Order: sequence, then C-alpha cells, then structure tokens
Amino acid sequence: MHIEGISWVVLPLALFLFFYNSRYLLYMAVFFIPFTGTAAFFINGPEGQGVPISLVLVTFFIVRLAINWILKLKLEISPKVLLLFLILVLVVGGSLVMPVLLEGEEVILDRYSATVMYATEADLQFRFQYVTQFFYFLIGCAFSISLGMKLKNHIDLEKCIRIYMISTVVVLVLGFWQLADYYLGIPYPREIFNHLGFKGSTLFLGGRPRIYSVALEPSVMAMHLLTAIPFFFWAAYFKVKVFRFMDMRILTALLLVLLLLSFSASGFVGIAVLFILYLLYVYGANRIRRGYILATLLIVMIALVMIPQFFMLSIEKLQTFSGVERLTTLRLGWEYFSKYPLLGIGWGVFPTYDLLLSLLVGAGILGTISFVGLVLYLLTRMVAKKASTSESKFLKTALIHSFLINLVVAQVSGFNYYNQIFWFVLGLGVAIIAINLPDRQVQADPQND
Repeated sequence: MHIEGISWVVLPLALFLFFYNSRYLLYMAVFFIPFTGTAAFFINGPEGQGVPISLVLVTFFIVRLAINWILKLKLEISPKVLLLFLILVLVVGGSLVMPVLLEGEEVILDRYSATVMYATEADLQFRFQYVTQFFYFLIGCAFSISLGMKLKNHIDLEKCIRIYMISTVVVLVLGFWQLADYYLGIPYPREIFNHLGFKGSTLFLGGRPRIYSVALEPSVMAMHLLTAIPFFFWAAYFKVKVFRFMDMRILTALLLVLLLLSFSASGFVGIAVLFILYLLYVYGANRIRRGYILATLLIVMIALVMIPQFFMLSIEKLQTFSGVERLTTLRLGWEYFSKYPLLGIGWGVFPTYDLLLSLLVGAGILGTISFVGLVLYLLTRMVAKKASTSESKFLKTALIHSFLINLVVAQVSGFNYYNQIFWFVLGLGVAIIAINLPDRQVQADPQND
C-alpha cells in the first residue's frame, strides 16, 4: 500500500478525530467531498488502484456513528426515512442474485475487461466487482442516513453547509490556478491534490483547455459546482452573511465562470436548470428586484452567445470517444433491461451514463420505484417546510435547488454513486425535513464554527 503525501497528515488527524470528536470528523469528511481526484492511498503500489480520500473519511464517520448508535441503542432518524432507505438497499442488494441466476445463460458487453469502445461480449458471470459496486452504493446510503442523524438542528445544518462552501472556494482557487498554469506554460501540480484524475496537466476539447481543479475529471467538478452554487446564490439573494470577508455575489459569478471553463455538457445543462429554478422562485414569490432583473438580462445575453457554443460542444462531444461510449451504453442498457425488467441484470454489472437507465438496468423496476419513492418523499417534505425568515428561506430554497440539480446532473452526466457528492446533498435533504427552521431573524456568526 502506497500512501500519498497529503494523507500522511489527513489520515492520522482523521484517526484522532474518530476517537475524540465525531463532529469535526464530519467536517473533515465534508470538506474533502469535492476532492474526488485526491487519493488516500494506493493499493499495490503508486501505480495501483487509488482509494479516494473522501471515501475513507466518510467511512470513518459512518463507523463512528454506528458505534455510537450501538452503545446508545437509539436511532435518531425518522422511521419512515429509514424504512425507505432500507427497502432501496435490500432491492439493490437483492439484484445481485441476477448474475448468479443468469450465469452462462446471458451474453453482455464486458465493461470490466476494457472500455466500452474496445470491450467484447462475454458470458455473464458473477464477479467480486459487483459486490464492490454495491458496497459503494451502501456507503452512500449510510452516509445520507448518518447526516440525518448527526445534523439535529438548523445550526448544525448551517455549519455543515458552510464547510461545503469553504471547500468549494478552495476548488475555485485551485481551478483558476490550473488555468493560469496553462497560459503561463507551467505544469499544474496535480501531485498535490489530484492523483486519480487525468495524468497530464490539462484536458482539451476542440483545442480548448478544460479545467478540473481537484476533481477526477471536468464533469465531476461540474457536478460538485452545480450542487454548491445554489448555496452561494441564495445566500446573496437573501442577504445571509455566510463568510465575513467574502461577497457571495462575486463568488457566485466566479463559480459560474469556472463551471463554464470545465466545458462540460452537464455544466451547461445545469446552468440552464438553475436559471429556470431561479425564475420560478422569483416570479412565484413576487420578489422581483431591479438588480436581479438586470442580472437576468445579462444571463440571457450570455446564453444567446453560448447557445451556438453549446450546440457545437454537444456535436463535438458526441463524436468523441466519450460521446460514442455514452450512446453505446444507453442502447445496450435498454436492451438488457427489456429482457429482465423486474430486477435488471444486477447492480454494477452494466452501469450507464445516466440515472434512470442505470437504475433500471442495475436494479430493475423494483429498484427504480424504491429510489423514486425515497426522492419524492424527501422532496415533498422539503417543499412543505415553513420558512419565515431570510435565514430559513435561504436554507430551504438553496437546498431544494441543490437537491433538484443533483438529480438533473445525475441524469445527464451519470449516477456517480461511488463518490459522495450525490449522497451528501441527499443527506442534507434527510436532515432538513427533521429539524425546525429558525422562525426569528438570527444572524449566524461566521467565526463560530
């Protein structure tokens, strides 16, 4: 096992917090969630398989919380939410019986032997990799449940979101650092925070540099930014002071620029969805302000300029290796689901680059209904929450929009159940439906962490 330089500091500190302070262990885990390209260690040497640092820290937190629960014998979470998660996990786990039942009887494209473009069809056989994929899914569900248990009031929720926003600012700084390195001809020091991503210093699409900062790839960075931007934007809109020396409007603008620099198709779609959600809110709440009208006009002008660029980007994307691979997995995934609609062909057997079909082919109609039921329950409960102050409106609106964009990005870019961004936002949804939002104006102290 090979441990990277940063992990010599992070892992001992995490181990210390595991025994002495679970709250700060959670904060550390949340901070490193966007660092999808950072490895805690490598199995079988520096060229072996890297284990993301976020996965290790989240697992530490889950185990610590599980120990607390065993000692107290008190599960502090809504029984209905827990039941919905339990049904989902049981169905997804139960789908692993399909590779056993179909072994030698079904031929599928073997995604574990090579990339889709070069993979060949082979007899379906049960593999340990399928158990590993289910383990990633299980860890994600456990993380969402753990957040619901740990964040017991709106102050806990605010602090957790603030840590996520601080981490996003770090991603922003390192992203523009990468851009500056490109134009200055300096290699981006990816060996510091990005061990698992692209092996070169810069990715390109049509001659344009694609920024990925500390993420595994540009589309994963886009996924993170899209879930974080609502917190910055709505903090500015409702004039909630999250950071003492940082202007939320400027940070929102810079994050949008960085998102565009990823040249990710999901990033462009996500911006459009965020804009639509914003319009729905301001017109529905009759809170149209002059400054935001001007900002809307500016966004529309930029959109008119970017639409041709997005169209060309989409055409280029479909012609690339990645685009052809995505279309192939969608076509084959639907074929496999059509043959075995009840439980699919087994979780992790043939992942696709979207959310819905990935659920259908992996866990069938039963798994998809279980997932949709959980999501709809959380979403309807969030919408029903009463918010009377600027602070509570910020929490409710930002989280609902982050929750929705999380689902949209998963559908457009792929269900990345193996990283913790998706499950973090889902977990915030679990937490907010169980707490009382502030009913009087309270100005949170940014320094009181």
